[in-house]
Amino acid sequence: MRTYVLGFGKAPFVNYTVVAESDIGQMREENEDSYGTLEIPDGYFLTVCDGMGGYAGGRVASQTAVETLLEYVEEHGEDEDVHALLHDAVTHANAAVRGKAKGDARLGEMGTTAVMILVRKDQYWVAHVGDSRSYLLRDAVFKLLTDDHTVVQQLVDQGRISAIEAANHPSAGILVRCLGQLDAVDVELSGPHELREGDRLLLCSDGLSGMLYEDDIAKVLCGQSLQEGMNNLIRFSNELGGFDNITAVCLQHGKWPDDAMSWNITVDSPEGVALANQETEAKQQGPTTAPDTGYTRNTMILQALSPDDTRELDLPNHPDWQPSNDLPKKLAFAALVVLVLVGLTIYILTR
Repeated sequence: MRTYVLGFGKAPFVNYTVVAESDIGQMREENEDSYGTLEIPDGYFLTVCDGMGGYAGGRVASQTAVETLLEYVEEHGEDEDVHALLHDAVTHANAAVRGKAKGDARLGEMGTTAVMILVRKDQYWVAHVGDSRSYLLRDAVFKLLTDDHTVVQQLVDQGRISAIEAANHPSAGILVRCLGQLDAVDVELSGPHELREGDRLLLCSDGLSGMLYEDDIAKVLCGQSLQEGMNNLIRFSNELGGFDNITAVCLQHGKWPDDAMSWNITVDSPEGVALANQETEAKQQGPTTAPDTGYTRNTMILQALSPDDTRELDLPNHPDWQPSNDLPKKLAFAALVVLVLVGLTIYILTR
């Protein structure tokens, strides 16, 4: 596990604290996640990448992406057009990963997600490709800042499944965008957003967001000690199964509110809205019908696809399917889905 705390911004009126954690988890033989933090004039640049693919490919892909992103932002971090800066940084990272993949047959299928935040004074910008996520915790509201670039998210957007069903859907983990597998990459950008005193910005791989519900992540982050909170996020993810590598980077702006531990968290995300609606319906029907949705998710082997490929897939559609709470059944289900995804991968590669 790599852990370090980075101090304060360069400007006297800027006060940032950054903590980063990464862990191999309980099921993987290698940590294919990578992260990077860089102090820039009046702020920070943070990134998390979740790699995938073949012989050491995931580790190489994520490390290559992080190194390229840090180098590019370090060189151009004072550019005024932040959207162009982040877009070009991702373009260079994609080319670097793609170049290594083309140069070694063993790395041919590798790729990586990427999520990043650039902070300057009291503003921040977000960029991402794939399903690694970013969140903002502010005044008891935990807000999702990114949309997953996955087949399952497309199904949610189409209304074919709910945000709750998406967590353990048989197609969970199939990406429609990533770095390294296509010559061009479509990066999603947003900002500038206001950054306030007491805000915490979180970046994470799906080894965290796929194991803990978002309200639980927020509750853990509410503690006074940012370091302790990050340690607990890793620990709880592992205790619930640790199906994937787990990586998180968090930036705190200024002093953390003294009353944060007593906050009644609201989650501003599709999952949060769905769970809140489900809880409201359960209360109206009586306490005996309260939903029991469990806390573990199955994070599967990732197989990135081009948009054309995803349209050709015969995706499963199970309108009556519901998440399970029984861990042994989930492990068996996870093994089954891995076999299905391997079969899909072979089918796509041999077409």
